[in-house]
Amino acid sequence: MFHEIYDEMQDEIYAIFTKLEKMCKDNLPKHLSYYLNYELYMAFYNANVMTTGFAYYDGKLYDPKDKEECGLLTFQVTKG
Repeated sequence: MFHEIYDEMQDEIYAIFTKLEKMCKDNLPKHLSYYLNYELYMAFYNANVMTTGFAYYDGKLYDPKDKEECGLLTFQVTKG
């Protein structure tokens, strides 16, 4: 479902990644440079969580009807 949107946003995603990478490199002391990929991963992970929350609260994501359905959707998100 999101592949079409993802494909259309490749240039923007690359630009964001490049800016984040520079910010992380500039803020990390040289002796901790091996953490760069971890810091980038966490930045993208946090952005994903935040945008998912914004989309949910804006009514753009499906709202589960009960706990069982919620559990299934959570499993799909984490395993998918």
